Amino acid sequence: MKRTLRTVEGALKSLYAIDTPYRAEDFILRKQREDLKHLEGALCVRSGETVEVGIHLSPPVKKTATHLPLKRPVTEWTFEQLNAFSIVTEEVSHFHYFLFQSHQGRPVSQLELELQGEIDRFLLCLLSVATPEKDFDNLIDRLFDHYRLRDHVNAEQAARYEEANTLAKNFLLKHLKRISQHRDHEAMLRLLRRYYRLASSEKLALASSK
Repeated sequence: MKRTLRTVEGALKSLYAIDTPYRAEDFILRKQREDLKHLEGALCVRSGETVEVGIHLSPPVKKTATHLPLKRPVTEWTFEQLNAFSIVTEEVSHFHYFLFQSHQGRPVSQLELELQGEIDRFLLCLLSVATPEKDFDNLIDRLFDHYRLRDHVNAEQAARYEEANTLAKNFLLKHLKRISQHRDHEAMLRLLRRYYRLASSEKLALASSK
C-alpha cells in the first residue's frame, strides 16, 4: 500500500512542482469509521482551533492497491485495479490540493477538490501509457464516460460529482489533448501548473470554457 501511495504522491508533487513536508501515508485513517463505511475513499477535514485532516480508504481498496502492477500501463489493468488506483489518486490529490490552497489562505470547495481529483487520476493514468496520443481518448472513455455512482450517494453528492466529471473532461479535451498528442512536455507542465494555482472562479471558468 505504501508503494502505491508514494508512487502517486511523488508523481503529483513532480507534476505540479509542489513541496510539502507532509506525507499522505502518515494521514491514512487506521480504524474504520462508522460514518465512512460505505465510502471507498474520502478526505476527512475537521476545523476548530486547529485543522485535522485524514484520508479514508476502504479495506478492499487498500488490499487491491497493495498489489497494483505499477510497472505496467493502466490500459492492461483490470477494472478493480484501475478503480483502486483512481480512488487512491483522487484522495492523495484532495489531500495535497487542500493543503496547498490552505497555505495560500484560500478556501477550498468540495467541487474544486473533486475537479482536481478527476483531472489528476486521468493524468497519472495517461503518464503510465507508452503512447498517449493513441490512448488519450480510450482513457477518457474508461474514466469519464463509463462510471456508476455508488448506491448510497445522495442527490447533492451525485450532482457535484457529475459536474466535476463534466468540467474535468472538458478541460482535458479542450486544453490538454492537443498538447499531449504533440508530446510537448514543457507546454503541458506550464498549463497544468498554472491551472493548479488558479483561484476557484478562474479554475471553474477555464474548465467550462468551450
